[in-house]
Amino acid sequence: MSVNQMLSHCVSPIAVGLGTETLKIPFPMRMLGRMMKNKWLNTPELKKNSPTAEEFIRTEHYEFETIKNELTQKVQKLGKGFQVIQIETHPFWEN
Repeated sequence: MSVNQMLSHCVSPIAVGLGTETLKIPFPMRMLGRMMKNKWLNTPELKKNSPTAEEFIRTEHYEFETIKNELTQKVQKLGKGFQVIQIETHPFWEN
């Protein structure tokens, strides 16, 4: 993954929280998520190459300054407090 792709990869989860992107989690994965939630949340660190949502995988090229500015803006928006978060439950854990 290039630096540009990593920046774009970091933008997407924030966009999900802000309500500007959505994740499509298949029903079987949501069931698995509910069953494994406590184990995953109590693990001190995620393992390298852990699975990620398809919406977060980046294979295209992104203009560095553009994607860097987008990430900066989203992080600044998050800095305004929890009221900017538009989802109540992470899509992987929801019923």
